[in-house]
Amino acid sequence: MNNRCGFTIVGMLVVLAIIGILAVGLYGLGGDKGGNGEKKSIPARAMEKAESIECQSNLNQLRQVVSMQTMEGQPPPSSLAEMKMDVISKCPVSGKEYKYDPSTGRVWCETHPQY
Repeated sequence: MNNRCGFTIVGMLVVLAIIGILAVGLYGLGGDKGGNGEKKSIPARAMEKAESIECQSNLNQLRQVVSMQTMEGQPPPSSLAEMKMDVISKCPVSGKEYKYDPSTGRVWCETHPQY
């Protein structure tokens, strides 16, 4: 009987292929480039997207508070600080305060003007 222990070439190729697939998934070989020309990995792009969605959610909550106050017949708040919502009053990406126009009740983010 011939009992051999060890790796076969096929087994090693399978392991290398799996490692390669994981590396491409983690670091990305193509994909998007950042604003400064660098490639972003999939986790970095996912974090950026999550922060962008968090910004959109914060803006929606602030707009709802302003809308609820005006629907109750109260004047819109004179500032975002008056609403006492400090936790969501800044963009999670840039850290800048959201802009607010008390005459119209409009709340917006300079970093994400599309929201």
